[in-house]
Amino acid sequence: MQTITIDHRLEAINSGFNTGVFPVRLERRGNKFVLRAKLPSKPHKNISTIKSQRISIGLDATENNLTTAMTKATMLHQQVNAGTFTWEEWGAAKAVEPTAVKPADGLRMAIERFKEGFDNDPVRLRNPSASRSTWRSGYGPYLKRLKTVQDDTQLPLDRELLMVTLETYTIATRSRKACGTVLAAIAKQEGIELPNDWSKHCGGYGLKRTAKRVLPTDSEIEAAWSAIKNPQWQWVFGMLAAYGLRPSEVFFLDPERLVNGGQNDNYPVRVLATSKTGERLAYPLHRHWVDSFGLKDVKLPKVRTDLDRTTLQIVGNTVSEAFKRSGIQFRPYDLRHAWAVRAIHAGLSDSIAARMMGHSGAVHTETYHYWMQERDLERGYAAAVGGC
Repeated sequence: MQTITIDHRLEAINSGFNTGVFPVRLERRGNKFVLRAKLPSKPHKNISTIKSQRISIGLDATENNLTTAMTKATMLHQQVNAGTFTWEEWGAAKAVEPTAVKPADGLRMAIERFKEGFDNDPVRLRNPSASRSTWRSGYGPYLKRLKTVQDDTQLPLDRELLMVTLETYTIATRSRKACGTVLAAIAKQEGIELPNDWSKHCGGYGLKRTAKRVLPTDSEIEAAWSAIKNPQWQWVFGMLAAYGLRPSEVFFLDPERLVNGGQNDNYPVRVLATSKTGERLAYPLHRHWVDSFGLKDVKLPKVRTDLDRTTLQIVGNTVSEAFKRSGIQFRPYDLRHAWAVRAIHAGLSDSIAARMMGHSGAVHTETYHYWMQERDLERGYAAAVGGC
């Protein structure tokens, strides 16, 4: 039974290593762990070639030695990538003896592997600035919490540590759900089996919590816009309200049709590919806000937008800080949510609204389910009673 468990974990571990750049596999031959990689010929050979070869690391194939074996795999990977591999260090005469690996070292190696896989994902490589922002806000905080919990508990990287970390977040919060997603990814990489009901444990940020959000009314939005003294931040506020943009996206737009559109134009703006979810068109709701908020006259405040020196999250935080300085009683994202609800009650297709907002249909449905349900109830009632 133990052999089956080991082989299952090795399959998961090697799947996690498969980032396209990790050249090492951890395998079991008989009752021993071995490493396999593309390596140069051994010194006694008269030819110089690179081919797939195995290295014995002197470890029995047991659960207790798995963390140590993974550490050795990471060491070999680093040497191969750096061009510092030598057979003298890894030869049979100097086979590595079993050594105790501290929990912190095992977790550090796991996070390094995880970060490498993240950085080398082909999709993320196409938009490195968005990737940096996603790592900073969507992964880094939860991996930091995982490390903090391990420091406190001295638990190895296993299911118990992941469960304890998850429980440090309040039930039914967005952060708990996000943490659960990150921990599940680490578990998959490391071959750690999670409970079948892991998603229920995550108890994340769902429709019930979203439904309780108090969003600003149109009249409150118009009053807040009028109260902003700085015309540049007033323009930013108007764009967020009218187009439902993420706070950072207002600085990464092509406003050509907004500025030059004719009387019958719908005044869309093109959100550039540097945004969190890539290029898309966004349309105004309400359209009369384009004129009443003076949006055709672009007035961007001076904010650092060089994504080699900043991130989308930092740009977005600048908007939040400007809202606070202006005394606005709601958050920038509330304007985005208000746009979505406005679209629902205006009859805009859910799939089209999701595309304009730059997220998936599943995310749109989950986040705005409450208001969609309300809309459908109203329609159903109106259809049933007719002229009664």
